[in-house]
Amino acid sequence: MWVSINNPDALSYLINRLPTIDQPGWLRFVEIAPKIVPEELFMHRNNRILDRFFLVLVVTILVGLPFGIAYYDRHVSSQKIPSNARVFTLTGHAGRGWLMGEVPAYGAISFWQKQGQPIERPEIEVKKGDLVVFKLASSDVVHGFSLKDFGIYLTDGIQPGKVIYVSFKADQAGTFTFSCNAICGDMHQNMQGTLVVTA
Repeated sequence: MWVSINNPDALSYLINRLPTIDQPGWLRFVEIAPKIVPEELFMHRNNRILDRFFLVLVVTILVGLPFGIAYYDRHVSSQKIPSNARVFTLTGHAGRGWLMGEVPAYGAISFWQKQGQPIERPEIEVKKGDLVVFKLASSDVVHGFSLKDFGIYLTDGIQPGKVIYVSFKADQAGTFTFSCNAICGDMHQNMQGTLVVTA
């Protein structure tokens, strides 16, 4: 049973009058902090519970945020792509050129890579009349993208960690070159790929 006592002297008086209390935790509490009344003790317990709740909430948000972003990128943003489109993922890398697919973050750190890896020049083949979507990403620095024969020229750049979608209709047959149009490093001039549109 809790008794509310607002006067610390009254609490001391009560303790002195009840020498038969055999609860060592209570006596220790009184010796350590004799001016805290049981009401305040109850509030301290509530504060600890709130502190733990907010700690768990913050940790859950911090752990869940990357998964939420990945979910958005894979599911929600992909719903913007028409179902009949041919989708190709290209990741720009300053040292290796345009890479097909997504490159993980550790793939962009140069001291983890083998030195002298060849520049990649992907070749993408589609049919005339196909709706083509390029999902463009960067694994290291800001890259650009240009496919002049179809009027595509990105001026804002492809920021690392962000994805840009470029769509067009392959309405002319032939072999076309796409490239990076932002100076991105020593190998910038080799950062090219080929789009082959067959009739």
